[in-house]
Amino acid sequence: MSEAHIRAFVRESEEGITELNNSLLALESDPDDPEAMDAIFRTAHTLKGNAAAMGFGDFSGLAHAMEDLLDEVRGGDMAVSGALMDRLFEAVDLLDAMLGEIDESGDTIIDPTGVEDDLRVLAEEGAEALETDGAEAASDGDDAGSDADDESSDGDAVA
Repeated sequence: MSEAHIRAFVRESEEGITELNNSLLALESDPDDPEAMDAIFRTAHTLKGNAAAMGFGDFSGLAHAMEDLLDEVRGGDMAVSGALMDRLFEAVDLLDAMLGEIDESGDTIIDPTGVEDDLRVLAEEGAEALETDGAEAASDGDDAGSDADDESSDGDAVA
């Protein structure tokens, strides 16, 4: 892949990330704004496709998870909630960090698995699943001490 292709991808993706942030802010202030929701969905779809075409699979996978989650909201299967917005903003921040690495080195080593998994859980099980997981993790951390929090933050499940 040529340097010119990477530069074009970065420039277009930077615009997409700005659009995502602006549209997410609009949706956060008016959860019933169909134009903001459509803009977010379209932008995530474009980022996903462009990243896949460029061979940035992790970037594309994260954008795809966002797109799938947004499709649930657009279809009326899920309401806009604080948990939803938090995860979407987190995903956009991660996409932005990944894009920064791509801009600097031509690739990214950031692993988006944890955020991507959270988006997929939201899409499949709803916001309550993450809120329950968060409450359980908080109580587990209180019982086991701060070392357990450090060990579980890498995404490994604690049985």
